[in-house]
Amino acid sequence: CYRGHEGIRALYADIDEVFDYWAWTARGVVDGGDRLAIRADFVGYGRGSGVRTTVKDAGTAFKLSPRSGIVWQEFFVEQDGWTKALDAGGLRE
Repeated sequence: CYRGHEGIRALYADIDEVFDYWAWTARGVVDGGDRLAIRADFVGYGRGSGVRTTVKDAGTAFKLSPRSGIVWQEFFVEQDGWTKALDAGGLRE
């Protein structure tokens, strides 16, 4: 669990430690006003091994404050992550 600005920095530092190269490709967005879900694919290449890791249809859901800041976000980098992101955000396609 990562919290706040320092948590996001730590999350990306942890990912960078494992993967030599990694990227997200956004494939869709569901806009619920103050809640959003993003559908994405992930690809990363292991730092030591070079082994390719892919996750199709991952997702993230987040809630915005009235001033458009992110007050909550959850990532689902797993099988059926997109559906889980929609559910977490109380959204549907």
